[in-house]
Amino acid sequence: MKEDYQQTYDIAVAVLEKNPRTNLNHLILETIAKLTNDDLYSSKAVLQCWADNKKRLMSKDWLMHYCNGFDTPSYNALIESVKQWRGDEYLIIQNEDAYGTISSDVWYHLSIAENIQIENPPTTFSCSC
Repeated sequence: MKEDYQQTYDIAVAVLEKNPRTNLNHLILETIAKLTNDDLYSSKAVLQCWADNKKRLMSKDWLMHYCNGFDTPSYNALIESVKQWRGDEYLIIQNEDAYGTISSDVWYHLSIAENIQIENPPTTFSCSC
């Protein structure tokens, strides 16, 4: 049993060293919070939970970077607009300037980072102004 913990620890340290930009404290806390007592005895369960959280945070990081681009909404405005979207041709952004084509990667990363699944998503931003 001690070897399992050591192996998990060694792998976690290797991941941390390769990904210095990840919000590590948040990642570690979320990983631990999702585990049951039985899972704590399984290094495989710990690593799977870790990988899922890491993927979610990397997608959120991608979206944040995308939202810092030209003519794109802020991250919070994007999330709010997607949650309010009613199947229109455009994704209308409230109280911010945003227009142009929406990268298809946005929908992929939203599905991972925020667990938002949209069939036939809009391809263009529009502001409410």
